[in-house]
Amino acid sequence: MLYRARAVVLTDIDGSMIGYDGSRAGVREAVELLNALHIPVIPVTAKTLHEVSYLAVELGFAREGLIAVVEMGGALCATKGLLQLDDAVEVNGYKCSLLGGFIEDFDHLVEEALRECRALRLSKASLEEAEEILNLRGLEALLATRRMFLEVVWSNDRKCLEEASRKLSKLGLKTFLGKRFLHIGLHSGKREAVLRLLKALENTTLTKPTIVGIGDSDADIEFLELVDKPIIIPQDHMSPDIRLKRADYTIAPHPAPHGWVWAVKHITLNL
Repeated sequence: MLYRARAVVLTDIDGSMIGYDGSRAGVREAVELLNALHIPVIPVTAKTLHEVSYLAVELGFAREGLIAVVEMGGALCATKGLLQLDDAVEVNGYKCSLLGGFIEDFDHLVEEALRECRALRLSKASLEEAEEILNLRGLEALLATRRMFLEVVWSNDRKCLEEASRKLSKLGLKTFLGKRFLHIGLHSGKREAVLRLLKALENTTLTKPTIVGIGDSDADIEFLELVDKPIIIPQDHMSPDIRLKRADYTIAPHPAPHGWVWAVKHITLNL
């Protein structure tokens, strides 16, 4: 798959490939187009490896093997034999380079920071709680709770999450507060993981492929700045929520999933 790739698509999932409401109309067909052109799709996501493995089958982006940056850079994982990874360990049947500590390593710090909050930690959530806050159902909601490196916290009290984020950042943890969730980890985020990925790709492909990046939020800026062709998916029909320091990025005309489908067509027409 990789050695003959003319392009590689690095993509965020939530809000970029799939709508925040879980909608994914047209995505599988767009993935099949990329597959036909031997353009690998590599998720760069806050989702767990369990979630990505499930979506890889449902949406068809692991036909020749899976490569993914999971839990917002907590690990870089690949199907065995697909990518040369330094210090790789086996996780759920994949080879993974671990780029930070496990949730259990900083669990006590999170508990202390959230002591005054009425908050829900996704790694400790029941199926019913996960379904309620994620707008997912059944297996997909359950897989989202199987977190190893990145804690995700939900609360109705925004100020409490902001204060917890400040406290944990001062303690050396990587935090990102989005519109609905606080993300907490011991790793450095998507940028470090994508740098590791790009280095591994150099040793795998015959010629340097064009690296396309697709994202929609502030958490994606750090990896979109690294790619050859960044594409921003707007979160609504008005304008994108993010801007890059560089000027050569493309803005899709629609939110996810239709914006992602448009981006695939844009990529294939401009190869």
